[in-house]
Order: sequence, then structure tokens, then C-alpha cells
Amino acid sequence: MCQFIESICLVNNESPLLKYHQSRINRTFDFYFPDCKPIDLEKVLSKQELPQKKDKYKIRLVYDQKLREISINKYIPKKISSLRLIETSDLDYSFKFEDRKRLMHLYDQRNEADDIVIIKEGKVTDSSYSNLVFKKGEEYFTPLNPLLKGTRREKLLEDRTISTIDFNVRDLDKFESVTLINAMLELGEIEIPIENIIK
Repeated sequence: MCQFIESICLVNNESPLLKYHQSRINRTFDFYFPDCKPIDLEKVLSKQELPQKKDKYKIRLVYDQKLREISINKYIPKKISSLRLIETSDLDYSFKFEDRKRLMHLYDQRNEADDIVIIKEGKVTDSSYSNLVFKKGEEYFTPLNPLLKGTRREKLLEDRTISTIDFNVRDLDKFESVTLINAMLELGEIEIPIENIIK
């Protein structure tokens, strides 16, 4: 049976993206467990002893029809300064599966780079653990068809901070930099010059 994960950011004692995580859980249940009631994140978190310090914490949930595991740890971001283009043709990560073996197989091909940019059928998608946002002047663009529609990406699109673009790999040089975003990483927190993407 498939298991799924949610990685929720707790910062200053708040979970600002909680409604987006709940929406993703609801979609997962609709598709995989239509006869089960989705996990209620507010209820789950209300039963946890959450850290009171004003640091950033990662709340990780593993679930199928039921919540199977929950952990809370202080978040320490990875240091990422370079990316390598890696191609794939049939990777499906449209739901946040707990099994990341195929992603890690691609990640292991990065050689001296810190992470990867996954190219699927000629289109730019994601890194191994985040969505991507590309900067051009004062505008920010994210690939139209990522491997996974992340919670931070959904919020930034809803706020109209970023726009989607049908993004071919040959378009990379039109942009100045790329920033990695996910539930734990805000826009601009990890920003990499385009020339640091190894082709």
C-alpha cells in the first residue's frame, strides 16, 4: 500500500501553509482512499506538544488511510549553490509519496553539483526536493507542469507573486537566477545564479 508524507513548516509557533497541506491531503484521499475520511491536520496538531521557541521546525507526517507517524525537528536548510540538469521520461510524483527511491536515483547522478534540475520530456520541472522559481528582471516564473504542486508554490501563485510558464530546457539562459521553494523554504531563501546550473 502507498504511503504519503506532508512536511509542514512551524515558524513562530504558526503553520502558515496549513490550508494548502490540508488541500493536498484531501486530494490524496479522494484519489487513493475515497471511502475514508481525510486526516484533519488542525486536529492532529492540536494534540501535539509543539515547540514554543521562535525557530523554524519541520513537522513530518507519514500516512495512508490513517496517520502512521509524526515527527517534529528543528529545520536546518541544506546549502545549495549549484544544480545539474538530469533527464527523465516517465517519473510520476504527482502525489507526495513517501517512497522517493526514483527521485533519489536521479539525485545520485548530480556528481559535484549540490542538487538537480529534473528535465522531463524536454521540460523543466523541479529539483529533488523543491519547486523551482526563475527570476527575470522583477518577475518570477515557475514551470507550468512541476512533478509535484507544492504548498509554497500554490500560495505564491494564489498571491500572484509568481506566474506559470511552459518552460523548455533551452529557455534557461533567458533567466538570471533560480530559487528553490517548498514548505520550508521561502522565495529567495536559496537563490542560485543561472550560470551555476550544470548542463
